[in-house]
Amino acid sequence: SGRCGQRPQMASTAAGTSKNAHGPLRDRAAERTEAEWETIYAARKARKEKHRARAAGVIDRRNPRCRRYWMVLSYEGGGFHGWQKQELADGPLRTVEGVLEERLRPVLAQRVKFWPAGRTDAGVSARGQVAQFDAVLPESTALTALTGAVNAALPPDVRCLSLALARKGSSTSACLWKRYVYRVEGEPAAVLAACRRVCQEARGSGEGGVGEDRAGGGEGGCGTVDVEAMRRAGALLEGRRDFASFQSKGGRSTTVRTLHRCDVRWCEGEGLAITLEGDGFLYNMARIVAGTLLQVGVGCRSASSVEQVLAAADRVAAGPTAPAAGLCLEHVEYERPWGGERGASREAAGQDDVVVDEAS
Repeated sequence: SGRCGQRPQMASTAAGTSKNAHGPLRDRAAERTEAEWETIYAARKARKEKHRARAAGVIDRRNPRCRRYWMVLSYEGGGFHGWQKQELADGPLRTVEGVLEERLRPVLAQRVKFWPAGRTDAGVSARGQVAQFDAVLPESTALTALTGAVNAALPPDVRCLSLALARKGSSTSACLWKRYVYRVEGEPAAVLAACRRVCQEARGSGEGGVGEDRAGGGEGGCGTVDVEAMRRAGALLEGRRDFASFQSKGGRSTTVRTLHRCDVRWCEGEGLAITLEGDGFLYNMARIVAGTLLQVGVGCRSASSVEQVLAAADRVAAGPTAPAAGLCLEHVEYERPWGGERGASREAAGQDDVVVDEAS
C-alpha cells in the first residue's frame, strides 16, 4: 500500500488468471471511489493523532529519575461514586481516582496512575487512604511545596495530607492492617432511630437475618442502643476466622481474615462508633459487620448469634449492609504490626484527634 495521502496503485488481474489469496482484497481496493479513500485516510490520521495524544506525558519508567511516591489522602465519600474510575455512555462518573488523574496531570506535567491501599465504595469516606504513583520529577522538587500545589489543584472534598518518596519495590497493597470506623452520629434518640431504620429497611428488602426490634433501653450505657451487647458480639468476631457470611459477593481465593479488633463505643455529643482493625476486609465486610452489630444494639438479634453467623458461612445469616455514608477508612499501617494499642482505637472513635503517619 502507498503512504498516507497517496492512493495505492493496484495491479490489474489478467482475464483467466487464477487469483491468489489476496486477489479478492485487491479487487475490493480497486473498486473504491476517491471519496471512500479520503474517508479511510482521515480515519487513519485520526487514529494516529489519538495515539499521539494518549502517549503524550506517559511516564517512561526506564528513566532513572522515575520515582515512586506515596500520598496519604482524606476525602468525603458523599461526593464520589467510589474510588475506581467508571465510564458511562453519557460520560464518566465522579470518582476519587478520576479526580486525582484529571486535576494532578497539569501539576505533575505527566499522566499518572494512582494505586490505592483499597478501593472504597461509593459514599465511603477516608481520613488515611494511601495511594502510590510513579512520576519523573526534577531532583530539586520539594515535597512540602508539591503537597501544597497538589492541594491547590484538588477540590475541597479531597485533600493530600502528606506526600513522601516510597521505598524501592514497595506497594500500597502490602499493608499490615487497616482501620475502619463506622459512625452513627447524633444524640441517643437520633442514633436509636437511625439504627432501627437500618434494620427496618433490611427487613423490607429481606437482606440478612432480621428479627423483631425489641430495643428501648439496655445495659449499654447510652440509654437507648445496647452498646454493651454490641461489644460482646464484636468480641466474638475477633480473631482469625472465616468471614464468608460477611461478604456481599465472592471472587476471593479465601474468605479467612484476621479481625484484630471489633470495638463499640459511645461518645457523648457524637454518637456511636464501631472500630474495626484487621489484616484485610472482604467486599462490604466492614458494613455488614456494622449492620449486624446494629441489629444487636436494637435487639433484633442476640450477641451470641454472631457465632452462628460465622458458622453458617452464608451471607443470608448476617445482618444488613449498613449505609456507606457512615463508614470511613481511618488508617492503613505499613510499619508496625498490630499490637493492640487501645489508645489508637479511642482516637479513631472520635475521642481524640486522629494522627496519620506519613507513608514513606
